[in-house]
Amino acid sequence: MPAWATIALALGSSAIAAAAALVASWLQLRHARHEREATQRNERQRKGAAVVAPVLSLLSDAEPQRLTATPGTQTLTLMNELFERWKALREPLVVFAANQPSRRIADACDKLVVAVSNALTAAHWLIHDLPESWSKESLETARADNAEALKLTRALLEEIRENRPG
Repeated sequence: MPAWATIALALGSSAIAAAAALVASWLQLRHARHEREATQRNERQRKGAAVVAPVLSLLSDAEPQRLTATPGTQTLTLMNELFERWKALREPLVVFAANQPSRRIADACDKLVVAVSNALTAAHWLIHDLPESWSKESLETARADNAEALKLTRALLEEIRENRPG
């Protein structure tokens, strides 16, 4: 075999080995990046569920039909407790929205904050008016506000569950 062929063979083998090493490094970095992104996404989903899921419990407890079943001073006390629970849940929800890379999730959080506040306010006025000036219209308003807040909460949880980057 001529000397030039030996040199060409050695150089070709070296180029192939170098290219294989570069491709292997690139694949390893790509895999590590995807794994890191998946871990971060799972952590955001876990944090999101921890922040949003308690709102479902709050709205269930604030259901107007249930609150009006036995009007009395205990109902006003319960309503005040619901407002206190909402105060504790609201700030973590706002912080979660502010830290969201997904604009859709951040917007959904903002809408949820308003909807829950509206639902609790409508229920509070309904309870406050019992039994003197209670009306079917105020009950329907409170129920509609609560239903809207529940719908937004469930939609937000679904969006958190399905959120994909990009």
